[in-house]
Amino acid sequence: MKLGLLHEAAESLQKSLMLRDNKTIRNMYEELLRQPRLGNVSASVKYYDTMFMDSPEYAKSGDSCVYTPIWQCIVDILKDKGTNSILDLGCGPGQFAEFIKLRLPNIQYTGVDFSSVAILQAQNRCPNYLFKQEKLPITNFSNIPPFDTIICTEVLEHVEHDLAILEAIPAGTFIVASVPNFNSFGHIRLFRTAEEVYQRYGSLIENIQVQANSVNQHSIIWLMYGHKTVQNK
Repeated sequence: MKLGLLHEAAESLQKSLMLRDNKTIRNMYEELLRQPRLGNVSASVKYYDTMFMDSPEYAKSGDSCVYTPIWQCIVDILKDKGTNSILDLGCGPGQFAEFIKLRLPNIQYTGVDFSSVAILQAQNRCPNYLFKQEKLPITNFSNIPPFDTIICTEVLEHVEHDLAILEAIPAGTFIVASVPNFNSFGHIRLFRTAEEVYQRYGSLIENIQVQANSVNQHSIIWLMYGHKTVQNK
């Protein structure tokens, strides 16, 4: 976010807090004050730790989240592909893991996230799955259990080095990822059309397929999938 817009957003949130204190708004306000000091446009781990602890949305079960229709599409893709083992990049507090546990009970699952709070919550949700605190991109997979598929949902729009995350994935790995067409706090980029998704990620995912999934009347999640290219184009 440009410095002028950042200050403007911070002032708006500060006015909201003067009218009514709210944990979510306060967390966003503190993050906007923090970002110029850190010199990073991606939201900090402190922001996400606080969000996972305080937001009621992340206390919901995996079957009660707004993204369950998209997650069902992912499950269908994994079934069609015959996926046996998953590495979930940016797994959050384990709601997606909880969702697939009931639908793909025999799948091997590993989730990673840079938030220690998210990892603890995910492990409590799914004690039979493995969760590890890792910062993306992962460039050395030697300490990760074997996987044939990588999931990366609601992550790439939040990080500055989204391409590096995909570039680091081993060639030939099946990838299922998502990006939005809408802006929200913490989003660095959005994709108004499927063509914009193709343009940014098409060289990294072989024969990339892009599906539009509606969250509501105005908001779309672009679900993309295909194999990591053997050689970047």
